[in-house]
Amino acid sequence: MENLRQLSDGQLMSLFQNNKLDKELKAHIIAEIDRRDLKKEVPEAKSLDLMSKLIIISTSIVGYRYNLNQTNKLIAEGRVKEYKQYWNYIIIGLAINIILFLLIAKYIIKPYAANQ
Repeated sequence: MENLRQLSDGQLMSLFQNNKLDKELKAHIIAEIDRRDLKKEVPEAKSLDLMSKLIIISTSIVGYRYNLNQTNKLIAEGRVKEYKQYWNYIIIGLAINIILFLLIAKYIIKPYAANQ
């Protein structure tokens, strides 16, 4: 397949990682990878470490713009698993911050306002 020869190494490896291709096309892709002497290793997705998780949760409201930039970087690099984890921890952080705000409003602000 002449079109496969025109692809860059990154594009070819991206096609190799796609499990939805038919067997014939996959065989041509593997032959092209062998011709170029590329490694057929699929990069392993990393998990977020504990410190990153705590930072994401604690900055989910005040650092929302920073978190958006980080998720954009992850998706641009094709790290979808880390992207999904990152968003899960942003949502957890938002939920925790909303619950804390409601508890503070109910038990601190409301009684203080009632006594005034």
